[in-house]
Amino acid sequence: MVHKTDAVVSSKPVCKLAPGELRRVPTDRSRGLIGYHVACPACGFVNIALPDAEGLRVDEATTTFSERIGCLRCHAQLRIDHGAFFWEEGQRVRRRSV
Repeated sequence: MVHKTDAVVSSKPVCKLAPGELRRVPTDRSRGLIGYHVACPACGFVNIALPDAEGLRVDEATTTFSERIGCLRCHAQLRIDHGAFFWEEGQRVRRRSV
C-alpha cells in the first residue's frame, strides 16, 4: 500500500525533525547542496540522502528526488516528488511504536 503526505523542508536541528520533514544541508541556500536529512514518515528515523550517491539527483526548485530512498530503520521505500512524500511499506517494514 502506498501512503502520501506533504514533504516539509525545515531548518530545524536534525534531532527535532518530525516524520515527513526534510532538512537541506547546508540550510543556507547560497551555498552548494551537500545533501538532505530525511525523516521517514513511517517511523520517524532520520536518513541521509546524498546527491550523486547511487544516481540520486535532487531538483531543489520542485523538491523532487530522482530515486527512492530506503529507510534504514523500518525499510519503507520513500519517494519525494514535487513536494509530496510517497512511501510504501513492504513485508519487512517495522511500524513506529507510540
